[in-house]
Amino acid sequence: MARLRRLPQIELLALATLVAAVVIFSVWWTELSWTRYLAFHLAVYDVGVDYQIIWAAAHGYSINEAGPGTTHLLLYAFLIPYWLIPSQSGFFLFLIAFEAVWLALGVFPIYWIAKDQVHRPWVGVAFGLAYLAYPALSGPLWFPVHYEALFPTLFLFGYWAYRRGHLRWAAGFWVLSLFTDAGATLVIGALGLGMVLEPSVGRTGLWDRLRGRPRPARAPFPRERVLLGVFLLAAGLALFFGIALTYGFLQFLFFTTRTSFASGSTISRALPFNPFNNWPNKMATIVLMFGPLLALPLWAREERWAIVPYLGPALLTTSFAGFLFPFNNQYPCFVIPVLFVAALRGLERPWGIRARTPTVTPRPTRRRYGWARPNDRSIAVGVLVVTLVCSSVFAAWGPFNPQLRENRTLGGGYYNVPYEVDSNQSAARDLQQMINMVPGTGWVLVQNNLPQLLNRTTWTIPGYYTVGQPLDYLINDPYDYNFYALNTFGAVPGSMVNWSNYFLAQGWHVVADADGALLLSANGTGAPAFYVPLVQTFYPSDFLGVGPSRPAHQIFDGPKLPIDGAYSTFAPGIYTITLTLRVDHPLPTDRLYFGIGFNYSRSLIENNSIVGAPWTGVNGTVSLSYTLFLAQYYPGMAFTLYEIQWSGALSLVSIRLAQTAPAEGNTGA
Repeated sequence: MARLRRLPQIELLALATLVAAVVIFSVWWTELSWTRYLAFHLAVYDVGVDYQIIWAAAHGYSINEAGPGTTHLLLYAFLIPYWLIPSQSGFFLFLIAFEAVWLALGVFPIYWIAKDQVHRPWVGVAFGLAYLAYPALSGPLWFPVHYEALFPTLFLFGYWAYRRGHLRWAAGFWVLSLFTDAGATLVIGALGLGMVLEPSVGRTGLWDRLRGRPRPARAPFPRERVLLGVFLLAAGLALFFGIALTYGFLQFLFFTTRTSFASGSTISRALPFNPFNNWPNKMATIVLMFGPLLALPLWAREERWAIVPYLGPALLTTSFAGFLFPFNNQYPCFVIPVLFVAALRGLERPWGIRARTPTVTPRPTRRRYGWARPNDRSIAVGVLVVTLVCSSVFAAWGPFNPQLRENRTLGGGYYNVPYEVDSNQSAARDLQQMINMVPGTGWVLVQNNLPQLLNRTTWTIPGYYTVGQPLDYLINDPYDYNFYALNTFGAVPGSMVNWSNYFLAQGWHVVADADGALLLSANGTGAPAFYVPLVQTFYPSDFLGVGPSRPAHQIFDGPKLPIDGAYSTFAPGIYTITLTLRVDHPLPTDRLYFGIGFNYSRSLIENNSIVGAPWTGVNGTVSLSYTLFLAQYYPGMAFTLYEIQWSGALSLVSIRLAQTAPAEGNTGA
């Protein structure tokens, strides 16, 4: 505290601004991610897998169950909070909050680096705020939890120590960062290579040469920095190849490059080279990497080399999506901190901006034609403004992001999860109760949004499951889009709705049936141990309106295609459908058609004519009931009502779908 009191008031104000920004950033992302977790909107991949590695380490199992976990050896630091926090959900919430806070702490080394080099605290504040608002930083937070997210803050503290001349501290931070993920070994190794190849830190750059500035005397050879570079290069390569050879080099290569075994040579399959494939997105990637930082990283020195391991795949490989908008993954963690330290180094080089002493300020000069020469403050403000503009359009939280309402991982219930939690409290509680019913032994097929089901080694997800693997239980969640949309990976890719229907057809026992979700067991008899009927009511606002694109005289069609929710799927069971209409003096000859379908095209109930004869002369509400026997899930719920002939007024009051009996496996319906 005494040290803080000795700081100038302007520095105290700058630090207070950054502390407030860190708190706001951490609380906002933590609250959003906690809400998503409690509402079953986080995926087994990757929050569940990375949690599972910690669980396996704490219980003596291999940490390589879902890939080369030995690339994340820093995970062992989480064993202490794992043992201190008694509940599984509590530890999940800790991991989510820790990731947000840890990433936010990177603003402080950015601030100190800028303050040390240009002696302007508000330049550091501007760069620190730009770091928090940087579009791609929302990726690891939108898609938590990842050990790659440990890298940025470790790298930034290491670079701060490096610029202050504390090379041993820098080496310590950077060696720790090597154990976050295999990608860190390439970044740190490339940084070390840059230190070796660019040893003359004080030399005149190309920009200065073009402006005719004299070449200064050659700087002394920075032996210690070059030795640090050699050490980092050797450490990065040794760790990368050590893990690769231990895990199996070919499998490790395919795993780290996220490619699959297909035709062609091993190298071409592991590193598919095609710089012209998807080139518009690649160009957008480059613009969105360097644009918010005003291309300052291009003026850096050894820092530029550490960008290559990320920039190379972005430009040269066939399919690279590590940085493409909407920035919804963790891989930019390896380039974000490098770009910011490169921008800070670049800030010192072009336009005559140099590191200053606190008491010496160069006299401002003017360019030819009377233009003011840019200064570090105006450039820093420009970085912050451009970053905020880019983020408002391209970041996952951006208010002008056009994908927020179109992308399933950003729109609807995913972005507006507090509403989803409020509107589905009972369904969420029922699903949690079903999760608690799954025995701790036996293989379970886990839907991708249910990381709460781990704490075991015998689990798999739909994309990796194939018929013939041992499997004892299946639990699904129709309230999540993963139920019917996720079918990637695996030899026999299939969504959870497909696997659920497959095992229902095999006669699996329904252990629990609640709100459209099922817990299935390969063995068992009797009625479900837990049963909550699925009841849903639809009102006119839930349906597509009549318009030019609708058939003539069509009254409604829908409900509207939802992003997620059981209301988009007919679950197994027996149902009563109640159609309530408001009529006004229909004639005996008046007729309507009412249909119930799935996949928005195929029919479950058809040729259901409604005649006006029973209501001749009636002015009020009338109801009709239908019965549905369903032995499987039918996604794409749709109701249709249109006029064949109707003379009086007619409007929809509601459609009520009420489950009257639970699913029983293959009933032959």
